[in-house]
Amino acid sequence: LTAAVDIDASPETVWRCIDEPALIVRWVEGALEHRYLEPRDPAHPVGQRFVQRLQQGKKVNEFTGTLIAFDRPSHFAFTIPSPPTTNTNGSVMRP
Repeated sequence: LTAAVDIDASPETVWRCIDEPALIVRWVEGALEHRYLEPRDPAHPVGQRFVQRLQQGKKVNEFTGTLIAFDRPSHFAFTIPSPPTTNTNGSVMRP
Protein backbone atom coordinates (compact mmCIF):
# COMPACT_ATOMS: atom_id res chain seq x y z
CA LEU A 1 0.00 0.00 0.00
CA THR A 2 1.37 3.40 -0.95
CA ALA A 3 -0.15 6.77 -0.14
CA ALA A 4 0.89 10.39 -0.61
CA VAL A 5 -0.01 13.35 1.58
CA ASP A 6 0.83 16.99 0.99
CA ILE A 7 1.78 18.81 4.20
CA ASP A 8 1.98 22.58 4.31
CA ALA A 9 5.21 22.67 6.34
CA SER A 10 8.94 22.48 5.74
CA PRO A 11 10.63 19.05 5.79
CA GLU A 12 12.46 20.15 8.97
CA THR A 13 9.17 20.90 10.74
CA VAL A 14 7.64 17.60 9.67
CA TRP A 15 10.80 15.75 10.72
CA ARG A 16 10.57 17.18 14.26
CA CYS A 17 7.02 15.80 14.47
CA ILE A 18 8.19 12.26 13.65
CA ASP A 19 11.40 12.44 15.67
CA GLU A 20 10.41 13.97 19.02
CA PRO A 21 8.33 11.73 21.33
CA ALA A 22 6.33 14.66 22.74
CA LEU A 23 5.27 15.65 19.22
CA ILE A 24 4.65 12.07 18.03
CA VAL A 25 1.80 11.65 20.51
CA ARG A 26 0.17 14.80 19.14
CA TRP A 27 -0.29 13.45 15.61
CA VAL A 28 -0.52 9.66 15.97
CA GLU A 29 -4.20 8.85 16.39
CA GLY A 30 -4.89 7.48 19.86
CA ALA A 31 -1.27 7.80 21.03
CA LEU A 32 -0.92 8.12 24.78
CA GLU A 33 2.82 7.56 25.03
CA HIS A 34 5.89 7.16 22.83
CA ARG A 35 9.18 6.34 24.52
CA TYR A 36 12.50 4.81 23.60
CA LEU A 37 13.65 1.68 25.43
CA GLU A 38 17.29 2.73 25.46
CA PRO A 39 18.87 6.19 25.66
CA ARG A 40 18.43 7.91 22.29
CA ASP A 41 21.48 8.22 20.06
CA PRO A 42 20.65 10.86 17.42
CA ALA A 43 23.89 10.10 15.55
CA HIS A 44 22.95 6.40 15.17
CA PRO A 45 19.16 6.04 15.36
CA VAL A 46 18.72 2.91 13.21
CA GLY A 47 18.08 -0.06 15.48
CA GLN A 48 16.68 1.99 18.34
CA ARG A 49 13.59 0.40 19.89
CA PHE A 50 10.53 2.24 21.11
CA VAL A 51 7.19 1.61 22.80
CA GLN A 52 3.92 3.24 21.82
CA ARG A 53 0.79 3.02 23.93
CA LEU A 54 -2.34 3.59 21.86
CA GLN A 55 -5.97 4.03 22.89
CA GLN A 56 -7.92 1.76 20.55
CA GLY A 57 -11.58 1.91 21.39
CA LYS A 58 -11.93 1.07 25.08
CA LYS A 59 -8.58 -0.74 25.19
CA VAL A 60 -5.07 0.60 25.57
CA ASN A 61 -2.59 -1.47 23.59
CA GLU A 62 1.19 -1.35 23.76
CA PHE A 63 3.37 -1.90 20.71
CA THR A 64 7.15 -2.23 20.54
CA GLY A 65 8.87 -1.11 17.35
CA THR A 66 12.31 -0.60 15.86
CA LEU A 67 13.63 2.19 13.63
CA ILE A 68 14.92 0.50 10.48
CA ALA A 69 15.76 3.58 8.35
CA PHE A 70 16.54 7.15 9.35
CA ASP A 71 17.97 9.61 6.84
CA ARG A 72 17.23 13.12 8.11
CA PRO A 73 15.22 14.96 6.77
CA SER A 74 13.97 12.82 3.90
CA HIS A 75 13.37 9.18 4.84
CA PHE A 76 12.48 7.11 7.88
CA ALA A 77 10.95 3.70 8.44
CA PHE A 78 10.06 1.53 11.39
CA THR A 79 8.70 -1.92 12.01
CA ILE A 80 6.18 -2.98 14.64
CA PRO A 81 5.82 -6.76 14.93
CA SER A 82 2.23 -7.65 15.70
CA PRO A 83 1.19 -11.27 15.24
CA PRO A 84 0.31 -12.75 12.88
CA THR A 85 1.93 -10.17 10.58
CA THR A 86 4.71 -7.61 10.78
CA ASN A 87 3.91 -4.03 9.87
CA THR A 88 6.61 -1.90 8.30
CA ASN A 89 5.91 1.81 7.92
CA GLY A 90 8.04 4.43 6.31
CA SER A 91 8.02 7.81 4.73
CA VAL A 92 9.94 9.70 2.10
CA MET A 93 9.68 13.48 2.35
CA ARG A 94 10.22 15.85 -0.53
CA PRO A 95 10.06 19.66 -0.30
